[in-house]
Amino acid sequence: AVDMWVDHPSAFVVMPFSEPWSNSVFKDMIEPGITDAGLACIRGDSLIRVGDLTQNVWGSIMHAGIIVADVTALNANVFYELGLAHALGKDAFILKQVGSKVPADIGGAHYFEYDPQALPAGRAWLKTALSQWALETKAAAVKQVLGK
Repeated sequence: AVDMWVDHPSAFVVMPFSEPWSNSVFKDMIEPGITDAGLACIRGDSLIRVGDLTQNVWGSIMHAGIIVADVTALNANVFYELGLAHALGKDAFILKQVGSKVPADIGGAHYFEYDPQALPAGRAWLKTALSQWALETKAAAVKQVLGK
């Protein structure tokens, strides 16, 4: 059994990593936005694959303080992982590119629309939003207790 961590100073990134835009969005917006906010950035495709993939993803979601999900590509794995996070009651920031359509089920969810041609603006927004989340959840205090 994997223990669930609460308010941990880390973000698990849920996104397709094989889209033409994936690398630039991750490297120029998501990763620096997360690290600028003082959180560890955990990327779904960089997990060490030991045993069952589902268990690896489950453990990462259980341990993450917050989930950052990009739903632009309507990727089944992204929605599955977002569903797991939702079922666990994990906080999540949902991102999508301007002009992309999202299913009605999450259409009412709070999400941030970003312009892939203006990633620095998205990075700044993400840093501010995640910093606010960390402040509200006292993630910095958790970080201090962990000595990380």
